Amino acid sequence: MITIEKIHNNSDFVITNAGFTKPNEFVDFDGATIKKGVPYHIHYTNDKQEWYMTGGVHSNESKIIIRIEGRSRYANYAVSREFDLSKDNYIKATSPIPQNDDYNKGFIDRYFARQANDENAPILEINVEDYELQTPFYKKITIEWTLVGKESDVIKENTKVINDAALVFPKLSKLLNPKQFWKPSMMTIDDVRSSLR
Repeated sequence: MITIEKIHNNSDFVITNAGFTKPNEFVDFDGATIKKGVPYHIHYTNDKQEWYMTGGVHSNESKIIIRIEGRSRYANYAVSREFDLSKDNYIKATSPIPQNDDYNKGFIDRYFARQANDENAPILEINVEDYELQTPFYKKITIEWTLVGKESDVIKENTKVINDAALVFPKLSKLLNPKQFWKPSMMTIDDVRSSLR
């Protein structure tokens, strides 16, 4: 993995005060969109790569940012060298299937991803392997999904989880049913009727 120190030490030249970020123009290494108006500078290293960093001039606070809108040939080369961009194409929607072990512990971890620079892009449910891939062009979240318990409690818990996650992915609330995968912990008559609805 490239480091800021390595880039700084191998820079042939640096363009200071190169500009200010525009909406949806940059992401960080975690795929989070960089807000508008952040000053940045550009390093050109001796291996002919171009690297953007926060701050008008280089400092200990500088962080690498990845330009996803209007990348130059230098930047395309640099990013493709450092990340396997083809892996982004292999992030596919998956539907989790809770196992007995999940029901025994009462919950399952669920993972979601969305293209980082497009708030209207579809939200994909993905598996843990894709979640752990280094994919800077995707924003990702994980949630803890309650599987068992009293119906009203499970709905309450999962609704809270959905609402919290919607702060990152606003449209997620339209995709998830808080009763999905629910099984009552005690099979009362009311629970059985509810599960058959």
